[in-house]
Amino acid sequence: MGIWKPVYLEAYDDFKIDDVYIKQNYVKDSTANLTAQIKLSDKRTELLHYKIKVNDSLYWDQDYQPKAQEDEFEIHFEIPQVQLWWPHHIGEPYLYDIEVMVSKEGKLIDSQKLKTGIRTIELVNEPDEHGTSFFFKVNDVPVYIKGANYIPQNSMQDLVTDDHYEKLLSDVKEANMNMLRVWGGGIYENDIFYEKCDEKGILVWQDFMFACAMYPGDARFRESVTNEITQQITRLRNHSSIALWCGNNETSEAWHNWGGWQEGRSQAERDSIWEDYRAVFQIAMPKYVSELTNEPTGKARQNTVVEILNMNLKAMHMTGVYGMMLIHLSILKNTYRDL
Repeated sequence: MGIWKPVYLEAYDDFKIDDVYIKQNYVKDSTANLTAQIKLSDKRTELLHYKIKVNDSLYWDQDYQPKAQEDEFEIHFEIPQVQLWWPHHIGEPYLYDIEVMVSKEGKLIDSQKLKTGIRTIELVNEPDEHGTSFFFKVNDVPVYIKGANYIPQNSMQDLVTDDHYEKLLSDVKEANMNMLRVWGGGIYENDIFYEKCDEKGILVWQDFMFACAMYPGDARFRESVTNEITQQITRLRNHSSIALWCGNNETSEAWHNWGGWQEGRSQAERDSIWEDYRAVFQIAMPKYVSELTNEPTGKARQNTVVEILNMNLKAMHMTGVYGMMLIHLSILKNTYRDL
């Protein structure tokens, strides 16, 4: 397909703001305690002036001069009488307009605007009468998830327009869905997809783009994976709709249950392939999600990156439910939590 997204050169005179992440620390007594993590394009030592506006009201207005060269720093601020972001079927998916401005000697050098909502999202895995629970809480309210699997809208992705996103996601809301799972065999969607989900109160289960294969474990490939996942987490982490990061689509399930994948391989080879899997999906991904998002989700924080299949917990990806009689019979006999 070739290059299908815009290619451009970006120029600036002094420096620019590379990234702003609004980290939610906690909400207490209707006040949201937040941290703006700001990353600049290069390390600085001179005195700079920073402002933070929320809905056009000034919340921070101070000089800052680092003691040593640095390109990252944090500003702590609070929003009183906070309005929370909710899935559309529970409440209003309220979004705040936040702007960070940097000035030098009275001259504005750069600014960055973003929209984000204030909410907590927790994946609850606790023992219950069926084994282990698997459900979400938003702002401490249990949510009954109704949704669908989302795949790319067109095989020729450059033909998908903003109007297509608006139509599809409006239909999702009108159908009373409250979550979409972005399939790991597709693409990391364009910004407008997540912006519309934020606006319309649609939660997003976000797969990393790995599917139906065992992946290499060499240093070059792992470096590529690290670049991919850190770039995508950084790009998407301000979106209130993101509820969960999932490591892959069906990879563990295929290796353990599809048959044939391990045949003809020595035990040493199988162990090596599985260790390569663990290095990417059970070690690297949880590490970077934890470091780069830091969402306050309590005990479920460790489950922000999950694997699709757990046969013992009967929390599994039941694609066969659409046509296989064996699966229909299995559902009659067992309690499954379809992922």
